[in-house]
Amino acid sequence: MAYALLDGGGHRECWPVRSDGFREWLAYSFYQQYGRAPTDLAITTALATIEGKAKFDGDQRRTHLRVASVEGAVWIDLCNDAWQAVEVTTTGWRIVDAPPLLFIRTATMRALPTPTQGGAIAPLWEIVNIPESERLLVVTWMLECFRSATPYAVLELTGEQGSAKSTTQHYLRELIDPNRSNNRAAPKNVDDVFVAAQNAHLMSFENLSHLPAAYQDALCVLATGGGYSTRRLFTNADETVLDLKKPIALNGIALIVTAQDLSDRALHVDLPTIEARATANQIQQTFETHRDGIFGGLLHVLARSLGELHAVRAESLKLPRMADFAQLGEAVYRVHGKSPGSFLRDYEERRRESVHRTLDASPVAMAMLAYLDENPAGFDGTIGRLHEVLAAYRQDSESWPKSPKGMGDAFRRLAPALRQIGIAAWASERRGNHGYACSLRRIAEPYISRADVAAGNEVHEVHDVHQVAAVGAHGEHSERHFVEPRCRENASNGDCTIRGDARSGG
Repeated sequence: MAYALLDGGGHRECWPVRSDGFREWLAYSFYQQYGRAPTDLAITTALATIEGKAKFDGDQRRTHLRVASVEGAVWIDLCNDAWQAVEVTTTGWRIVDAPPLLFIRTATMRALPTPTQGGAIAPLWEIVNIPESERLLVVTWMLECFRSATPYAVLELTGEQGSAKSTTQHYLRELIDPNRSNNRAAPKNVDDVFVAAQNAHLMSFENLSHLPAAYQDALCVLATGGGYSTRRLFTNADETVLDLKKPIALNGIALIVTAQDLSDRALHVDLPTIEARATANQIQQTFETHRDGIFGGLLHVLARSLGELHAVRAESLKLPRMADFAQLGEAVYRVHGKSPGSFLRDYEERRRESVHRTLDASPVAMAMLAYLDENPAGFDGTIGRLHEVLAAYRQDSESWPKSPKGMGDAFRRLAPALRQIGIAAWASERRGNHGYACSLRRIAEPYISRADVAAGNEVHEVHDVHQVAAVGAHGEHSERHFVEPRCRENASNGDCTIRGDARSGG
């Protein structure tokens, strides 16, 4: 994708050439210089020329959306009118007026608070409804959102009506990636998930009651980083590949994450019902009073945690699937005076609870457990026969697999979770004369295999793409072409760049 670097009068701005913002700047610059508006044809021609010059004559540079991790430092775009960013290192944090990185913005992004030194996180708990036992876990998730080089955990908030799920999620996002619409309804299709991910750093969905398997797979790809392919509009051959990695927050009354792959990446927090309520205006006023200090407090903890990471990484810790998240959590806990291993114990307890929630939400898993209760010797046979046998134990006919193939898919998805509660579920990858062989039985102790752990850093990729337009993530996965508008107009050689100051703002 082509971008233009503009002189904003004391700062540098980076705009997509095809964005409304750059188009408006181009038209206004022409008006300032010639006293008349350019025609639509002139603008279209100029944009095409600038885009071509960027792609064929410009330098390739890496761009970032909201956050970037570079050489051990964490950079955060404040998204304010001055185009400032915060640099966080092991020695502390500072606001940088002219950051060396190229941050880009979208129309829906809003400014973060202006952090203050000496701030504290504590006032946040007056605003959001996070139980005290879960607060350091949530702080770890928030700080992980600022790193761009690691897979992200998925925050899942649940609670009955009156537990301030959406309010809590709204104000957490205000301190990570403020948006014109902080919380959004469930997307209509999987394509919408990836389109939304192009235009924001944090994906935030509210009031979810059910997420189909395809959506959960898409969120899993987004959280760990991977590619998504779609046909480019108005073409027959070209495909567009979106290469994205984003943190995610979800909320709903009941359990949302049921797919084991996504559950392994989820941090579940159950919110209590609020007894003493405050008005929305009161909560907003409290946030406005403390937001700069809270954000400064988060940055202070992030800097100290980055300093602890080296020691954490040097230790021989038994890490879970989300290894990078666990290491950061250990560092955050130690910054708060917790003993080594405290985060891992808390996180592992949440993971075990998550496994049981996932199995409880699966009618196939419940049927398997009921079968094993009555048949301690377990099952040996084929997937087709298992489909027939378990039908006697099913409780939910709507989501029950309609065929042996569906049973096989459910069997393989559930196998990692079943292993963690002491049940070995094995299915052959090769079809025999009578179908796919499988076995199901209880084992002595539950375990998490090395394969389960190693899969935490898996990357989902899109293959067999022929002609590709690399749209890419606004961040770590793609390279861009740039043209910087020069201080001249040269009509003779077709240059359509115009001298002018970029308008400030997002």
